[in-house]
Amino acid sequence: MALTDTQKAQTIYFLGWPGKTLIQDSTNYSKIVSDRLDNLTTDLENQVTVLLNKLKKIDDKLEEALCRMSTSKVDNITINPHERNLLRGERKMHQYLLSDLLDIPIHASSTNMVDICV
Repeated sequence: MALTDTQKAQTIYFLGWPGKTLIQDSTNYSKIVSDRLDNLTTDLENQVTVLLNKLKKIDDKLEEALCRMSTSKVDNITINPHERNLLRGERKMHQYLLSDLLDIPIHASSTNMVDICV
């Protein structure tokens, strides 16, 4: 079982690499990154899948949190004003775990944090 193209695209997204990193004819192509995503054991693939799912869930929670930022209290529920920072910290931790697991560095220009309320 190999990572799907979608999982590979999610991986480079979460690690902050350009979208065309895995396209051979692109000037952004990285054979090293491509090879590291192609040559995984089943156990590593499973761990990558778990981390990708966690990162997606964190992004969903972060997007929801950002959409609630204008509200501090609803009925008896008080919104945690630090929720966004806590989620960002958790996201960063999982990015590092994914990076370390695959031996692919987080790209220095990574700005793919969810910051827009739609």
